[in-house]
Amino acid sequence: SWRDLLRPGIRRAVMVGFCLAILIHFSGINTIIDYAPAIFRAAGWEIDAALFSTFIVGLTNFSLTIVSFWIIDRYGRRPLYIVGSLGMAAALIALMGVVLSGHFRGPIVLGLILSYLAFFCSCIGPVFWTLVPEIFPNNIRGTAMTVPVLTQWVANALVVLFFPYAFNRIGKAVTFGFLATMALAQAVFTWYFVPETKNTPLEEIEAFWTKPT
Repeated sequence: SWRDLLRPGIRRAVMVGFCLAILIHFSGINTIIDYAPAIFRAAGWEIDAALFSTFIVGLTNFSLTIVSFWIIDRYGRRPLYIVGSLGMAAALIALMGVVLSGHFRGPIVLGLILSYLAFFCSCIGPVFWTLVPEIFPNNIRGTAMTVPVLTQWVANALVVLFFPYAFNRIGKAVTFGFLATMALAQAVFTWYFVPETKNTPLEEIEAFWTKPT
């Protein structure tokens, strides 16, 4: 029942799933994909080139997601999540840097966005949907998964709604800086609060949630 989600231990797992669902979108993935043409236009690309660059973004997304199928069980969930978050943050900080330096244009922007996508698609996106179900005990998994699923869609809607305003009115550097901060927060949160679930018995995962913080 829903009341089971409030049990000691289970409540911690639900909160971790809730926070991961927020951070995966607040670190910017859907804004980068959905608004790629607008970002490339702001970087000085003509509309045809901007749309073609969006095709490159989609191709990168597809190909590196396939790579994740090979590495997710090789290196584990938690290390990939931390490395992916740090890589995304580095790319976003670099984007902020090129804005501040006045070099936000052309191939530099495309290369940094593809770097950002490389870390997300190979480390974060597929790992999120593998890791989050694994942190919940079998008997409450179906009910518990409604929390991160609903949360990630709400977070996605908020970020996609406010990104154009932030990007065009508040400023590109501030927008990329915020996304980078969220990616760093995702790495730190994973380091302190997320267990490794690769080849880990359910009993050990449940014990992780009940040990003192």
